Amino acid sequence: MQRSPTLALAAAVEAARASGERVYSLSTPTFQERAANLNLEMASTLLPPPQGSSRLRAVIHDTMLGKWNLPNHDVLITAGAKAAVLSTLRASCRAGDRVAILAPCWPSYADIVRMLFMEPVLFETRFEDGFAVDPAALAATMAKTGAGAVLLSNPANPTGRIHPGHEIDEIVGVAREFGALLLIDESFSGVVFARDKWHESTCSAYERLVVVNSFSKSHHLQGLRVGVCAAQGQLFEDIVSAHQTAASTASSLSQAAVLALLDAGDELPDYGREREMSMGFVRDRGWDCCPSEGSFYVFPRTDGIDAFEVAGSARNVYMLRGEVFGPTYVDHFRLCFGKPAAELERIFTLLRGS
Repeated sequence: MQRSPTLALAAAVEAARASGERVYSLSTPTFQERAANLNLEMASTLLPPPQGSSRLRAVIHDTMLGKWNLPNHDVLITAGAKAAVLSTLRASCRAGDRVAILAPCWPSYADIVRMLFMEPVLFETRFEDGFAVDPAALAATMAKTGAGAVLLSNPANPTGRIHPGHEIDEIVGVAREFGALLLIDESFSGVVFARDKWHESTCSAYERLVVVNSFSKSHHLQGLRVGVCAAQGQLFEDIVSAHQTAASTASSLSQAAVLALLDAGDELPDYGREREMSMGFVRDRGWDCCPSEGSFYVFPRTDGIDAFEVAGSARNVYMLRGEVFGPTYVDHFRLCFGKPAAELERIFTLLRGS
């Protein structure tokens, strides 16, 4: 296991700023404080039910999970998306099992798998194919490794790709063939640009399908640590047991805050302008890049990554290189446009001379 490289970069930037330096991160978001938006007058300090607040679960079922037709799935409120992923894998797999992770991917996935004494197997998609999933190749990986689970993000971090519905169905077919868990992390579901594609990005019902979501990114509520996990039958009960053992339940104060925001009609962020600014910067540099369909990331490819990183560091702009998200992506880096437009323009101004 390792310290999260994404959190480490964000912490280093904040520490430098606290000491008076003007530094920037090209690869992590800058969220505004939202405490003033919270109304906790009705909050309780009592321990909530293990599954979470019944009203919050009902609201989530109709909103965050509204595009899914999963009548047999129940909803669990978790202490963040990481806790949802960890509890699901702990409930469905055993120590020594292998977990296929679609790459490029959020590095914490592999660390969570290792924490459970399981083995991550990266299934690396290719930039040349638009990071699409070849179901035959995935099936071959499952057969070769004996993986008991498939884990993916949708919209994808760091590529911003939305998996089309037919592809999700093909992945379900592979999971069903091998009796494997399919875990889909939709933590960026509130930051979507290809809306029609997103609403079609579902699959037929599958008893070993688990859908995870979070309020951290879409609602800028990282510090509240509120996640969502939808599963069915005995698998749902086992996930609740695993989560209850690790965290008891998600914080009552955090659940109340999220529910208050949803009741007030909390608006999801609109990063359309910042997305266009980022793609313009990428085009001006002559880099290859798939446009972001969701999330606030893109994953450009450049032949001069070493020189670009050195030049950026000299201007106090720091980044996460592509190999953080998978060993073959050495000529990529993650560009995050989840920040105020003025900050993004300042970063691009600094980098245009590099």
